Amino acid sequence: MTRQTNSPSSRDLRALVEAGFDGIGVPGGSVEVVDHSGVVGSVSFGELTVDSTVVLGSTSKSITAIALMQAVETGALSLDDPVSQWLPTLGIPKDVTVQDLAHHSSGLTADSTPGHLRFTKDHSFRYANHNYNLLSQVIETATGLPYTQLLAERIFSPLGLEHSFAIGEGRDCEIVQGHVGVLGRFVPAKLADYGAASWIQTASGATCASAADSATILRMLLNDGESDGVRILSPGSVRMMLTNTIATHGSSAVDGPLGPEGDYGFGWIRKTLDGEDVFVHVGKVPTHTTVFALIPGRGIGITLTVNAGDFLLATPLVEDLADSVIRQTLGKPFEPAAPDIGRSRRGNLIAAYLGIAGLGVAGWLVHSEKAGKAGFLTYHLLLPLVFVAGIRRASGTPFAWLWKFAPDAATILGFSAANMLASGIYKTARGHNQQQP
Repeated sequence: MTRQTNSPSSRDLRALVEAGFDGIGVPGGSVEVVDHSGVVGSVSFGELTVDSTVVLGSTSKSITAIALMQAVETGALSLDDPVSQWLPTLGIPKDVTVQDLAHHSSGLTADSTPGHLRFTKDHSFRYANHNYNLLSQVIETATGLPYTQLLAERIFSPLGLEHSFAIGEGRDCEIVQGHVGVLGRFVPAKLADYGAASWIQTASGATCASAADSATILRMLLNDGESDGVRILSPGSVRMMLTNTIATHGSSAVDGPLGPEGDYGFGWIRKTLDGEDVFVHVGKVPTHTTVFALIPGRGIGITLTVNAGDFLLATPLVEDLADSVIRQTLGKPFEPAAPDIGRSRRGNLIAAYLGIAGLGVAGWLVHSEKAGKAGFLTYHLLLPLVFVAGIRRASGTPFAWLWKFAPDAATILGFSAANMLASGIYKTARGHNQQQP
């Protein structure tokens, strides 16, 4: 079922989006395009409508930035305040400011969690969910309001958003069924734990909203902080969120629609397309995927939601679709997704998994001694460490979340690493026994 407006571009938008979602194979998706006045393009596909509530993922940070600037406007806090002023018991370095949290330049490592804070002395860009988890705690302390209550009272209610809330506030049953990718196919999955001890929390990724509600938020930003006569932010605060940026130095965290280059503001990534500023952010949780795009120079906002997550296969294709929607909306050349692109990539993924599994089993079948001591240690010790610790470190993702995001990859890698290690232990023990008199 498809819902669309009477915009002149609605037919083209519908053709692009439906073909894209169908080719990727997602269970459901929606796209909403707005300008200063309202909706100019709207498409729903499969299980989703534009009013279906999803877990936003990291596009939640764009909403957290609104709450931050509201607190700054009221004088509750300053961007230059040391975080330790507001959270004195957490051991946060005294030179880390509130603005550093918003910019992901606090020195926190990507895998930091509430129970395991790891700081470096480097204040360059390093994307870490816990920056925004801490930011919500600062806002709570400074305003005296629980963060979820603040979202409801100062953003969602004034904007008339009926499908927006925080997980754990008694409305989780309204979240559309999410799916996780397993071998390129989508399997219904339960919501992860997004509580106070989680790596992902409300401020960093567990805010919930529909595509239509998200588009209303973007329209408010396009109108310099005002929506239908209700002022949420000052024009200066909107500009601050978008244009007070730091360099990301090609970080993979900003890769996605419109490529890997961009600067990070407050919950937004500023990119350029043919010299024109486009502000984007992607949201990824195990069961849902979202994309926000804001083009102030054209007065256009775009939201895309999908009730599925597939970190290795489908999610990059959803980002590519968002890229095409942005380009189409701006009248730029774009590359439509190839039909059945999800199916073809699925075959490649399964082939890679079979290769990794075969590599793990080979240790039982091949006489490793022929490779010498160095080869034996490389295969039976170094490779298992790379498969487990190396990939976890490179991804900056805690083990529990690696499993949630990519259960198939985690299973295959764990299976292979365990077999490599076990076959090495067995052969070492057998060799030792054979040397006994």
